[in-house]
Amino acid sequence: MAMLDDVTAYYRTFLGMRPCYREGMSWTVIQPGGQAVTEDTVISRLRARRAVVATLNSPPFEKVAYLRQVGEAVVMYQPNGFEGARPEVLRWLSEDSRVHTVEWTINGNGSVSYAVHGKLLVCMDKNDPDRRWGAQPDLFDDEDLAELRAVRRQYDAGETDRPGFEPMAMALVERRTGVRLELDWVESFNVDSVGIVIGDIPDDPRPSSALGKVDPDLDARLRSAPASVRHTAVLLVLQAMAERFTWHDPEAVAATVTAVQRGEPLDDEIRTRVFRCRATDDVNGKGSSARHGLFMATTPPEEGDPLDAIQSATHALPGEWPALRREIDTLLRHSCNSGVIWSARSNVSRRSTSRAAVSRITPTWSETRTASARSLTGSWDAVSDLTARSRTCPSGCMLASAATTGCGLARTFRVHFSGFSSAGPS
Repeated sequence: MAMLDDVTAYYRTFLGMRPCYREGMSWTVIQPGGQAVTEDTVISRLRARRAVVATLNSPPFEKVAYLRQVGEAVVMYQPNGFEGARPEVLRWLSEDSRVHTVEWTINGNGSVSYAVHGKLLVCMDKNDPDRRWGAQPDLFDDEDLAELRAVRRQYDAGETDRPGFEPMAMALVERRTGVRLELDWVESFNVDSVGIVIGDIPDDPRPSSALGKVDPDLDARLRSAPASVRHTAVLLVLQAMAERFTWHDPEAVAATVTAVQRGEPLDDEIRTRVFRCRATDDVNGKGSSARHGLFMATTPPEEGDPLDAIQSATHALPGEWPALRREIDTLLRHSCNSGVIWSARSNVSRRSTSRAAVSRITPTWSETRTASARSLTGSWDAVSDLTARSRTCPSGCMLASAATTGCGLARTFRVHFSGFSSAGPS
């Protein structure tokens, strides 16, 4: 373990040399995966050209990079830009190659990416190692992530307010590649240095939301569904995340669930408490994602996207997520086939466990999970007419009740619209 600590210590010293290093940078390591990699290879893939920085007219600083051959690898360093982290650039750069990139911006956001043969395999939030996506997100294993996870737990527990993820993220790249970003080389750059200007590589079409990045199908279908369906889906995952963990501020968590259930805004003071809330039984680092989901579920549409709560659930509840997604899928299919608007309501009873203060919120349609699709078809037909004839009630919700003869069960559908526009969350 001492060797690993030494790698991180090196980068901690590196970043301490100049404030600008901590404010933002991008470091990329390109290694052969089928054919030799040279500086000229990288220049060709990036549609770049060599240039002396001082000779550039109105230099596009975000496109300026420096290259260096290190054994069989090529190192690319960008002091101001982040081209090496763009999926479009990684696709070209990783042709017959393995490419690792670590980057961050002045606001602290950043990532570690790994691409091979034109495919982005892993992209990881540098501030939360358990938030990963890509074709094979588990390629970063427990050994790779141990140090970042340890400091993330300290941060979540309130033991540090300056976690210093950046040197650990850089150390992760060095350990996986065996290539070091040499401080002397970076310190040698000046206006007379020869660098490259990266060419124009257009952006791919991409989703505008966090959920769209991890599950584009679900994201698109939810956004084209009635607002009440989105509300139900958010409420479903919110309740699951609230119950999955033991929270040190259960009253704030319970207030969040209740506010979303009722379609009411959450008091700013309680939202702040949720933002700072910690999961006391978070042994696998998933509690921070759940907390983020709880916070985002009450975000006003003009300030954020409540559907980000569902994206958080994919990370916070990896074991439960497949079943949750199937339930949301069932909700979407039924609402599409019948035109019926589904939502959720609270059970009469409340749990009084150590996680008490978090009420059980059960989407009424989930009661039919064990019923056959054939039976459900009849029940949807039975309630369609009643739903069409229902109107908004004084409390701001739509009520429709029907005996679902196909399943032999009575159902009550209650839909709140507050916080969601007809076009969906902004």
